[in-house]
Amino acid sequence: MDVGEWRKAERAYKVFLKEHENAPFELKASAWHAIGQCRRRRGNALKAMEAFSQSVKEDGPERYWTKESARLAEEIGTKEMELWQEGALDGPLKSNRRQRALETMEMAVRLAPYGACGDKLQYLVGTIHMKRRSWTEAKSTFEQLLLSYPYSELRDDSYWRLCEIEYAQTRSFQYDQGRTALALNKLSDFLSTYTESPYIQQALEMKKELLDREAHQAYSTAAFYEKRKEFEAARLSYSRLASRYPRTSWAEKATQRLALLEERVEEERND
Repeated sequence: MDVGEWRKAERAYKVFLKEHENAPFELKASAWHAIGQCRRRRGNALKAMEAFSQSVKEDGPERYWTKESARLAEEIGTKEMELWQEGALDGPLKSNRRQRALETMEMAVRLAPYGACGDKLQYLVGTIHMKRRSWTEAKSTFEQLLLSYPYSELRDDSYWRLCEIEYAQTRSFQYDQGRTALALNKLSDFLSTYTESPYIQQALEMKKELLDREAHQAYSTAAFYEKRKEFEAARLSYSRLASRYPRTSWAEKATQRLALLEERVEEERND
């Protein structure tokens, strides 16, 4: 294979694969690996990753080509990560290039999940998905990072990103109390686990806002009962609110309404 004839070489390997469908899996894995190399030499990172992925799929019990493909996959993914971080892929005319880079990095993570730069690749992929508001993909990426790299220096930041994702989703589903509860639980875990994190103050502010939001919803429910003259249900709701959310402005309002309700109940008894 002469230097510069990568396209011809790729075609030759494809012909081999087509004409020898029943070839030993090691040979097919070797051919796909070579195709990946050809594409890599031509600067087509995403197509190279697809070929390496196929090489891993075809590899036999020795797994030699899996190791080789994973090594080059991580190398390609790392290069794409560096280009992204350097701003080389910025600009309105490079959206397709950025998409290819993202897909390339995701494939690198799958093919080389425990590589030296695997946690950094996963973290960047997760932050990209966050910026695109692809919450499910971002959440899955950060959770996988925490699972795969228990000693990564990015663990604190990754858990914080999960908190941000849950918090962001409460804004999209403001009336979904389940979402709010999930975000509060995640923030509470973060505050108790990562006590030295630089995000502590931010986490406290988020938690305060979510508690205030829950208290507001509880107050609305109690006020609804009161409006319908279901005074006992209203009294219980206001009382529960004041007990559960004592540090919110809604607790103070609930206490005031509770006092007025008790006066009204007392007046009714006297009448």
